[in-house]
Amino acid sequence: MAAAPTPPQEAACLCVLHDYGLVDTPPEAAFDDLASLAAQICGAPISLVSLIGQDRFKARHGFASAGTPRHVSFCAHMADEAVELLVVPDIALDPRFVGNPLVTGEPDIRFYASITLRTPEGHAVGTLCIVDRHARSLSPDQQEGLRMLGRQVMAQLELRRSLRETILSQARLENSQRIAGLGDWEYDLVNHRLLWSEEVYRILGIERRHFPPDPAIFYRLVHPDDLAFVHRQKKIAAEGSRCVDFEHRIIRPDGEVRYIHQATEMAFDGQGRMSRESGIIQDITERKRSEDALRRSEERFKFVARAVSDVVWDWNLSADTLWWNDGFLTTFGFAAGEIEPSVASWTGRIHPDERSRMVEGIHHAIDAGAETWSAEYRFQRKDGSYAFVQDRGYILRDAAGKGIRMVGGMRDLTAQKKMEAQHLRAQRMDSIGTLAGGIAHDLNNMLAPIMMSIELLKLESGNDPRRGKILDTIYINCRRGADLVRQVLSFARGFDGQRIPIHLRQLVDDLRGIIGETFPRNIRIMDDMPGDLWPFTGDPTQLHQVLLNLAVNARDAMPHGGTLTLTAANVTIDAQYAGTSQEAKAGPYVLLQVTDTGCGIPPEARERIFEPFFTTKELGKGTGIGLATVHTVVKSHGGFLSVDSEVGLGTTFKIFLPADPSLCVDRPAPLPVELLRGRGELVLVVDDEFSIRDITQQTLEIFGYRVITAGDGAEAVALYAKRTSEISLVLTDMMMPVMDGAATIGVLMRINPAVRIIAASGIASGDTIGKAGNAGAKHFLPKPYTANALLKLLREVLDAPVSAATPSQRPWPEEPASKASVGEWR
Repeated sequence: MAAAPTPPQEAACLCVLHDYGLVDTPPEAAFDDLASLAAQICGAPISLVSLIGQDRFKARHGFASAGTPRHVSFCAHMADEAVELLVVPDIALDPRFVGNPLVTGEPDIRFYASITLRTPEGHAVGTLCIVDRHARSLSPDQQEGLRMLGRQVMAQLELRRSLRETILSQARLENSQRIAGLGDWEYDLVNHRLLWSEEVYRILGIERRHFPPDPAIFYRLVHPDDLAFVHRQKKIAAEGSRCVDFEHRIIRPDGEVRYIHQATEMAFDGQGRMSRESGIIQDITERKRSEDALRRSEERFKFVARAVSDVVWDWNLSADTLWWNDGFLTTFGFAAGEIEPSVASWTGRIHPDERSRMVEGIHHAIDAGAETWSAEYRFQRKDGSYAFVQDRGYILRDAAGKGIRMVGGMRDLTAQKKMEAQHLRAQRMDSIGTLAGGIAHDLNNMLAPIMMSIELLKLESGNDPRRGKILDTIYINCRRGADLVRQVLSFARGFDGQRIPIHLRQLVDDLRGIIGETFPRNIRIMDDMPGDLWPFTGDPTQLHQVLLNLAVNARDAMPHGGTLTLTAANVTIDAQYAGTSQEAKAGPYVLLQVTDTGCGIPPEARERIFEPFFTTKELGKGTGIGLATVHTVVKSHGGFLSVDSEVGLGTTFKIFLPADPSLCVDRPAPLPVELLRGRGELVLVVDDEFSIRDITQQTLEIFGYRVITAGDGAEAVALYAKRTSEISLVLTDMMMPVMDGAATIGVLMRINPAVRIIAASGIASGDTIGKAGNAGAKHFLPKPYTANALLKLLREVLDAPVSAATPSQRPWPEEPASKASVGEWR
């Protein structure tokens, strides 16, 4: 007997049941009636309503037990089924229920049918099922009746949820009003009916049981000195202004005077007559007391402002004089006596592009009766540079509401703005990484069938050298395309690459081919690469990026043309020289020098050129990550670098890479001629890309395998379930619609824990490999893979004993995508 699987979405379904208020709830008559009706319609002795993750049935008919353990539950098996109606005519023939005590013993179940209870959002939260002691089927009318009852069960659930949400919403509203100290009211002028929220009673200091809502009660509480003002505001709203805001005082029954703020709105019917008045009321007593305290503490503020280092200012609106504290001098670099006490000392230093906006904004706040004003803008320092500042002021008014003074402060946000800009750039890089992953997946899927086809065509070309040369050219360019995809991922996501013996001459030749075709013709490219350069170990993709970044920087430094020179030499650093540098170590190095005749780097920028996001280029013409990437890659290879530059004469970057004269640098291997063959094994190939399925099938069939294919995980599971004993191995893609690779692997492992599986993906990242491994796949094949890589891995997996491929021995790569370009990772 197979234990009921845990549905992958069970946690989400339990959250849904919580929203319905159905977690651990007892039976209810409405659901029991529907269960009984289901049994009658289908002529079955037993009917149940079962919910996901619950120990008890929500409803039952003809079944003695209040619930069944999960491991013997029928409905638990069906919770993950995609079908709406499931009918099992004879349970005894279903391998999932062999040995189930509910089948072998009381109540001797032989027939099962269920309707999945699915929410409008698509969550399967349970089943409505019927069972019988005899193998049988359901008529079309019975099936339709069961569907209808399933909908009725869901209707009951939705009714519960709607009622629960209404109660919770009302409670949240009352709680929010209590926290905010904000009440609301509505007056039906036609029926003379007034409604107050609980918070209105609290603000007015009265109780509902003693004071039913009545306009007369409210006006009796208004302070006598403010009563005429309140009536005027109501009249303004009634005369068509629709909505008015005003403040006034009230006297509570206990004698306490409180300040309140009101917002009132009038509604009119089709004939223009007032029909409804509504509004809000808020207690602002504490705010008013704070304002009074602020006025009383004005002199103390001046004394404290002189003692603090932050920028504090005081603007006398009547006299139009502006006072600054000493923090202004410190922040912006002025000396005492250099700032005149006038508003012009402020407006004259605002950036010209923002000056009119700032002046208009602050005067609008003063004239419009605002309490505060705030803005961010650029303010000129003494040295002529501009600081990004945040400015905020409080407007003090007289009894008539006229602004008489503003006090406030400025903060220098320049450093914060730079950090925010760097953060935004980092977010853009994350987005680029996500985009690069999608592009890499698609490109690798395109390259995979091409690379396998080349090998097949190579075998068919015989001894035709011309055709063979063409195929070699195509193959080499496909590998270059795969390398380029890996380079994009390495740059955007920081993937670690493959470390192999390298000869610098090969990298420079590749670089010359690229920049020779793309750089302007007025830039002359020269190189001097001795033939006896020592080899070194490194990632060719990352080092190619280093060369390209330096070459592009040199090009940008020579907008009117010049000479780009690449030279290299073998150097040995002794212990004495190494002691003078924090990064250098004694030993053999290959020294690469990239020299341009451009504009040079200013001394003040030279110390920062390797900082992430630092750039001297115009906005939009540089990201500030090129040289930072160069520095990171060189350091990761155990090397170091230096720069020599003179403004107007040019720049030379020196790259020192640790060398090993004993290394042997392999040339690219020719296309394999003899490939490993199969022995008639049946292989299931699963991939949503037709071209990959087709060429993989052709390749495997040519080399002695039998092949069946599936376009997605669901189709693959169905094929494997039918031909479990025949299929020797499953090759599945990780990214597919309907059911992805991880889910497919999980289901196949449940069907047959000993199934041999190879996972494949166009994104050979650690996450993808780890996801495949966690699902149960012990082997991974990065796309695009060659026929040689495919046949070699198939033979290795098929020839290995099943018990040998234990998790501790599984051949996962230490670094993701270590040979993604050639289709092998070991």
